[in-house]
Amino acid sequence: MKFALKWLLLLASLTATLGIADNVDYRVSKQQRVRAQMLALRLDPAATGYTGETVLDITVTSALGHLTLHWVDLNISRIELIQDDQIRILTAQQAGWDMHHLADGNDIVAGEYRLRIEFAGEYSTDALGLYKTTEQGEDYLFTQFEMTLARRMVPSVDEPDTKIPWTAHIAAPKAMTVVANTPLERVTEEGEWRRYEFATTPPMPSYLLALAVGNFDVTPIAGLPVPGAIYSPKGSASSVGFSAEVTPSILQALESYFDLPYPYRKLDFVAVPNFTFGAMENVGLITYRAELLLNGDNPDPNSALSTVNVIAHELAHQWYGNLVTMAWWDDLWLNEAFASWMAYKITDHLHPDYMASLYLPQGSAFGADALAATSPIRKEVKTEEDVLNGLGLNYTKGHGILNMLERAMGAKAFRAGIRDYMKQHSWSNTQAGDLWAALDKHADFSVCEVAETFLNQAGFPLIHINADGLLTQRRYENLGANLGAQTWRIPMRLRIGTGDDVIQQSRTLADDPVQIDAIAKADWVLPAAGGDGYYVWSLEPQVYRALLKQLSSLSEREKLAVLINGERLLAAGAVDMGQHMALLTTLMAERNEEIARRALEGIREVGEMYRGTHIEPLVRHWVSETVGPWRITLGLKDRPNDTQGQTKMRGRVARVLAQLGNDGDLISSLQAMADAYLKDPSSAPAGLGIEALRINALTAGDAAMASRYIAAYKSTTNAVVKANLHRAMYFTNEAAIAVVVDAIAEGTFGAGDIASALSGLFYANVEQDALYALLQDRYEAIVSKLPEFYIPMMPQMMSPACDAANSARQQAFYSERGERYVTALQKSQESSRNCVGRKSRGLDSAEAFLTLSTRTD
Repeated sequence: MKFALKWLLLLASLTATLGIADNVDYRVSKQQRVRAQMLALRLDPAATGYTGETVLDITVTSALGHLTLHWVDLNISRIELIQDDQIRILTAQQAGWDMHHLADGNDIVAGEYRLRIEFAGEYSTDALGLYKTTEQGEDYLFTQFEMTLARRMVPSVDEPDTKIPWTAHIAAPKAMTVVANTPLERVTEEGEWRRYEFATTPPMPSYLLALAVGNFDVTPIAGLPVPGAIYSPKGSASSVGFSAEVTPSILQALESYFDLPYPYRKLDFVAVPNFTFGAMENVGLITYRAELLLNGDNPDPNSALSTVNVIAHELAHQWYGNLVTMAWWDDLWLNEAFASWMAYKITDHLHPDYMASLYLPQGSAFGADALAATSPIRKEVKTEEDVLNGLGLNYTKGHGILNMLERAMGAKAFRAGIRDYMKQHSWSNTQAGDLWAALDKHADFSVCEVAETFLNQAGFPLIHINADGLLTQRRYENLGANLGAQTWRIPMRLRIGTGDDVIQQSRTLADDPVQIDAIAKADWVLPAAGGDGYYVWSLEPQVYRALLKQLSSLSEREKLAVLINGERLLAAGAVDMGQHMALLTTLMAERNEEIARRALEGIREVGEMYRGTHIEPLVRHWVSETVGPWRITLGLKDRPNDTQGQTKMRGRVARVLAQLGNDGDLISSLQAMADAYLKDPSSAPAGLGIEALRINALTAGDAAMASRYIAAYKSTTNAVVKANLHRAMYFTNEAAIAVVVDAIAEGTFGAGDIASALSGLFYANVEQDALYALLQDRYEAIVSKLPEFYIPMMPQMMSPACDAANSARQQAFYSERGERYVTALQKSQESSRNCVGRKSRGLDSAEAFLTLSTRTD
């Protein structure tokens, strides 16, 4: 009781100082303020629905004609408004934005009230809201409420700045285990049921509520400062070893960075067998896709990196997002960018052999951010679809901006600003300006001026440096895009080499050009020292060639930045395809596996682009000659002394050589490996296993093989194998495609796995007529199985594969299917046009490069 009272008193002091925004039609009126909410549910995973009661403590600051709450698809049986033992019965009228107005015809005057609602609901099956899933014959209930899905389970003010204490009481059959955000305080028997009463939470928004009900294995996590355990589906406890082992050190590193202890009373993880996202940072009860937690004691390097990175991301949220929460969804990037940035920092600190420091987020962001259809990452948000528009850039672009700011400020100063921000705003809501104000106190430039230009504008700058050292900027454009004029305030760090001397200079570029005289006398210049900088740069041709000759003088991170920059120069028409392929060839020969692996992905993209053209035989030879030495070095079997990089590289090398090098012996070996893997997944490491499955599907995947993959997916209890199977649906045989599409339509795949299975089919098929014919008939069935979150993004799942005919098929398919697809379709069509253009204009220079390299060979 004292714990709950503490948070109620703290909340009262905080809400007075939030500076809450003016009322708008899609927001609940600030004249009503929820102070706390109690939730009582009766949950049986074997049933199809549930009943519940909720009680909200509400303050009304001035007379209202009605109260307002959010809910979706709930059956409301009684609404009572209570004040001083007086009960008024209210009725609900549906309004816009999932809101309902509660009234009885009389004003609700200023004062404090208790609002009690009895309701019932159905469990969803799309892995969103309060949903039911079945794993190996066992029924489970899980929750996923971000962004606006708590309203599916309980009437509430489902907005992030309604940050309140919650109390949950859950009744469930005796055989079930029930977990929630906070520790269990009391259990009482109710016949064949038990009632679980959980401690009141600290202030938190509704999207961080979480519950899990089922027959779980429970594995304690040793070494935490608070109680913690991993809850996993029945029979899976033996697979949580690595996850339990790495978590304490991650949490300790975060506590040290923030200089604040973990802020909650427990830390539980849940391995969810049917999950829409990678993970969700619910207060005290973090949910993960099962394969992230259930990968055994010694996972393969890719799996280990994903596990450590995602755990670090979600634990970072316990401070950044949970302890300090954005006031509204227009600042979702504040949560996600920071958690992504921090995850890579912590991963590299604890596990430098994973080479997380060589992840440059701009490489994942520039392609999407360059599109004319892209919106700023900070924009007006009214609906969940507004949030989904460009959601990925919240993570990648935001991460890149934070990298740039940290390098410009210095790591020590940046951390000091973050610590100040955390301590000042703990348990409250903030906007981006609050963060900039905290960082500005420790910076020698205006962080706010820099950050706002990158957040509030779509796109990013292209900086040109001429031979005399004059720096100018304009908005980056893909060739032919014709976008409007924009400028940014850009903190730059340049490396300038003259003879044996290398100097570093810092400049801030704004509207006016900047002159750096040292560049005119230099042998070479790198405009983004350290590899950080959310901008693309171009040099005079002779200066650019000089830089490429000096790649050995650059750090590994800088070499990757040059490659990412080169990809954008290619898309802008500033370099030709032959020049780009020469750069890929050079970096493929790097000894650092992470650099070579990034170059390998570029080689794969070029090879896929020119499938079916007259230069395909030349491309095949180039792939074999460029990538082949890595196969000789790595082989097809793990070795005891392999580095993390070598193990990660092996599967991708094999896949690219088999797919694009058309190596018959290698294809046969991978087909045999896939056959063995389907019988016994321990026969190959997971990273090799998935690539073998993909090549087998591409080269020998008939209907019988597709059925075999799906049967293995349904029967396996191994979460990693299940993930590999739904990510390997690369079938090109028409009958096999039909088997997979039918399985999707029939609900064979978990809702959270459908997107990857469908995307795999579109990736693998250059000719997509058969796919569209099947989808024409099964479209409604497939949409009904997909998580609602994914439906507006379907055009981006169905990639046209750099082919104009496929792009036309996609346009025709979605043109009559409603407004919800417009934004994603625009982006997919624009991306396809850009790719087709690069492919066409690059053909001659690619052929010239390949012909010359063949002669040289």
